[in-house]
Amino acid sequence: MDKFTNLVNILKNYKKVVVAFSGGVDSSVLSQAAYIALGDNALAITADSPLLQKDEKNDAIAVAKKIGIKHIIMPSDDLASPQIAANDKNRCYYCKKFRFTNMCQWAKDNDFPFIIEGSNIDDKGDYRPGMRAIAELHDMVKSPFLEANINKQEIRQIAKKYDLPVWNKPSQACLASRLAYGLELNSERLKQVDAAEAFLRQHIDGQIRVRHHDNLARIEIMPSEYPKLLNEELRSQIYNKLHELGFTFVTFDINGYKMGSQNAAVL
Repeated sequence: MDKFTNLVNILKNYKKVVVAFSGGVDSSVLSQAAYIALGDNALAITADSPLLQKDEKNDAIAVAKKIGIKHIIMPSDDLASPQIAANDKNRCYYCKKFRFTNMCQWAKDNDFPFIIEGSNIDDKGDYRPGMRAIAELHDMVKSPFLEANINKQEIRQIAKKYDLPVWNKPSQACLASRLAYGLELNSERLKQVDAAEAFLRQHIDGQIRVRHHDNLARIEIMPSEYPKLLNEELRSQIYNKLHELGFTFVTFDINGYKMGSQNAAVL
């Protein structure tokens, strides 16, 4: 039995599920599997939060339509939680607990016994306090990729097989991950990094992160894109745009893109 078939069989045992659906490749494959396994007994929910990039919500809507799964957008005012807004090293824990507690209540009210989420076995290698929140809600919140022993590369292969448009989409983390720990989360700062990354995507390919260190922007890109920075006109455009967005200093990290690089301060 291949891993995807095993995943579908695992989901069949849940009978009825809500998929925590961001529109990224992990939750898209999970939604595809849930729809195959359970049809209309699977429902995808996207948390509409200030921490969500604008493009992510649009992708979620489009992918859910492609799969055929029922889909709703649920408002999530994450910044109303002082623990999340404080942006300490446990931010992901507080945020996951906040969102999944609300989602669990919605699921109970609407007769869904389980929520499934897209953590895969590769996620165990990074600093992920959010997984503790999922573990604390384990009676309702399940991680089928972990049960099926599926990694990120396998998820992308499945997505490509099912012609999901996000199969090769770069991994995304919420906008809060761009801000240095201890720098308070607010709408203005989140909009700064969202707009900065949207601008950079017009000129630079691959993974892009604008790390927010108050008045300093630290840009991470893939090393293969470094030659583009030799273009003085492009550098000037980038500086002017980010300065316009409120950054005093604009830097490029010579170490390139690193997943979870802000975690270096707490590991």
